Amino acid sequence: MAEQGTSDGVARPPVDGDRGGRVSDLRRMKAARLAAMKAEREKEERVDNREGTLRKPTGLVYDERMLLHECSWDKNHIESPLRLSRIWERCRVLGLVDRCVQLPARAARDDELNLYHSNNFIGVIEGSKTLTPAESETLCEGYDSVYLCPETAEAARLAAAAGIDLVDAVLAGDIHCGIGLVRPPGHHAMRDELNGFCGFNNVVLAAHKALNSGVKKILIVDFDLHHGQGVQRAFYSDPRVLYMSVQIGRASCRERV
Repeated sequence: MAEQGTSDGVARPPVDGDRGGRVSDLRRMKAARLAAMKAEREKEERVDNREGTLRKPTGLVYDERMLLHECSWDKNHIESPLRLSRIWERCRVLGLVDRCVQLPARAARDDELNLYHSNNFIGVIEGSKTLTPAESETLCEGYDSVYLCPETAEAARLAAAAGIDLVDAVLAGDIHCGIGLVRPPGHHAMRDELNGFCGFNNVVLAAHKALNSGVKKILIVDFDLHHGQGVQRAFYSDPRVLYMSVQIGRASCRERV
């Protein structure tokens, strides 16, 4: 048994009252700490504006103008308008489009694109409006797997705004969830550099919109043949966003056809 010292130098057993007092103090400190942690969590939690309400419909954004984005010097390019038109047609045939609430498509503004991209990046895409096919091909040789045409800028702004507007609608409680049938894609696009068939980084812009609107945590799950390094670089040092990139090999894709 531990003993406590006294002023006269004689060791005596601890007094039960002293021991009980220390235990009580520790318990009060622990309770106060737990209460503070709980208050902090409640402060950070976003109020669920859908609680106690009926499930809202699924939102959908699609616009045929995104099909105008096309490689003028390679009509067999893998990132072709057919990638989107086939998906749209299949959803329509299955009746999925009729089960959704279609949001109007619009072009993203510069201030929205600046949530991630530099003015230089925006300028390159905007400048493609006036380029000839030969000029576009020459310009795109300076990038990795990129093509541009006079319709790219409009298509890319439509695709970027789709994600932003779907996030807004979910947070406002107008829809439960949403799907954007869009192109050009975006997960390879970096802040200041075009890459990998992509226009603006649509999911990064949508995520930034959500974070700026008060969302605390975001999970981005990316299924593709390639890793979306544009998304990775955008949020690599941001603990609020978890990015999961799942690559499906070409052999696996063939097996599933």
